[in-house]
Amino acid sequence: MILGLLGGCTPAEAQCAAPQADIPATVVSGAILTLRVSNLWEDCHDTGEGRGTPLTTVEIEAVVAGNTDDVIATAGAQVGADATAVVDLFIPADVTGALVIRVQPGAVVLGTVSVTTP
Repeated sequence: MILGLLGGCTPAEAQCAAPQADIPATVVSGAILTLRVSNLWEDCHDTGEGRGTPLTTVEIEAVVAGNTDDVIATAGAQVGADATAVVDLFIPADVTGALVIRVQPGAVVLGTVSVTTP
């Protein structure tokens, strides 16, 4: 779904807004990281076609920084008519260090968070 959003943009549409989220600098292991994600569109309407269509659902995942194959946590949510979603991502208690937060499909990076111990 998001892959269609990002992969479907032609060079003339390169100004399409990628998904975004405000990610805190740190989160405590064993806690829930709540993310408000925006720009969750199925299509890219940057040349005057009118309002785009929001995705139906979104999946967020946390991967170990430097090893993007090591998925630590995933969570999904319904996407609203305004192309936003609130996603609660549980960070396991045994995790520390830097995690990359990304949207799937497409592995669009939203940012990085540092996981600390309680």
